[in-house]
Amino acid sequence: NSKLYFSQGLSLFQFAQEKEQQKPLLLANKRLKTAAQLDPNHLDIWQTWSGVLCSLGFAYKNLKYFLEAHEKIIQAIALCHPQKIDTLADLQADLGSILLHIASYSEEPTDLYHAIQAFEKAANLNKTLSTDIWKDFGLACYRFASFINEGRFYIKANQCFKNALSLEPESASLWHLLAQTFCRLYAQTHDEDHFIKADEYFAS
Repeated sequence: NSKLYFSQGLSLFQFAQEKEQQKPLLLANKRLKTAAQLDPNHLDIWQTWSGVLCSLGFAYKNLKYFLEAHEKIIQAIALCHPQKIDTLADLQADLGSILLHIASYSEEPTDLYHAIQAFEKAANLNKTLSTDIWKDFGLACYRFASFINEGRFYIKANQCFKNALSLEPESASLWHLLAQTFCRLYAQTHDEDHFIKADEYFAS
């Protein structure tokens, strides 16, 4: 039955993450596909399946897995009851991250814009997003700003990176990203304050 296939898929997914192995991910993908065919209205199946496909995308550096993950997370969002706010926030955050990864292949600003919209929905639903989600949100804003040369998205990226740093203040990569956004703002505005902050954060 679907519960058995879902349980097997979830266990294989967790095992693959712990051992950093690819073969269990492929097996998990097959189990969850069967589970979804048997019970297409089970939200957790679609959400977990999307996670497996993202991991496959990273493992094989293959866009097709991220595109499939996008399909699955959209299905999960469609099945989510509007009153399940925390779950819906998680799903929107997942959607944003998937679109960010798709954009890294497509280099289409529209994918980044849709990612930003998904992250904004997640933030509006749940202010306590994880460090990784705030970082991805910031990256989506930063890259979109680079495409359209729009300062307000650099400012939004700054706020996202600051939110991430409030949760993980020792992260050198986050300080570096924050400094980079001030560099871009300085290039746009020639405001000395932006230059000073960029220099300060590069030293952090």
